[in-house]
Amino acid sequence: MTFFGQTGENDYSQDHKRLPDVPPWPELQMLAFEKQVLGFYVTSNPLSHHAEMINLYSTLNTSQLADFSQDRQIVIGGMIAKIRFNLTKTGRNAGSKMAVFTLEDLQGQVEVVMFPEVLNRFSSSLVADTVVFVKGKLDYRREKPNILAVELIPLDEVREKLAAKVRIQLDAKDVTKEKIATIKSICQSHRGRSPVYVAIRTDKGKVYATADRELSVNPDLDFCRKMRQLVGPENFQLAR
Repeated sequence: MTFFGQTGENDYSQDHKRLPDVPPWPELQMLAFEKQVLGFYVTSNPLSHHAEMINLYSTLNTSQLADFSQDRQIVIGGMIAKIRFNLTKTGRNAGSKMAVFTLEDLQGQVEVVMFPEVLNRFSSSLVADTVVFVKGKLDYRREKPNILAVELIPLDEVREKLAAKVRIQLDAKDVTKEKIATIKSICQSHRGRSPVYVAIRTDKGKVYATADRELSVNPDLDFCRKMRQLVGPENFQLAR
């Protein structure tokens, strides 16, 4: 059989009926095979499954790197791609192993540098094709901006490590009994250990208040989605 059709007198048109009846690959397995064979994803991007969580816990994405300044502290989520290891040449850790890897999000990619001390602490989280959050500071001393990492946070630990507090801002003119009741209801249906802090913007400045301890919340995706929709994404923040 040739690429364009069969040759000779053998008929292969019914061969597919003799193939075993097996279920299709799970999507994640199919994507892993696509990356392994082709070097890139075809069907979809695995990051799309985590897009909402990455957007929620990141302070910026790769398309916004140019808008910030040297040494700015950031948190950014994405997938670990290429990893390479080097030996440091100078300083008190000269001769120690360090790592540089590419972090990809849905907007682009950025290089992340892990110096020896950071690599020693978080080497178990440095695994290719896994989604992590990088906490660190921006460095613009090279041709392209990169991130000097101080911590790697696995996806399943991000809520615990990056969502210790919930901050909500409201304009005094927008505060109504109905809105306050809705905020309270959302908090009550997502009870947890994270305190809620509310800032009311007035003509004379901000008035700060802490919600009752009984309204401490578990800021999961459902809670964050509802609260962002109620007060606006710009008025909702998770803090450590």
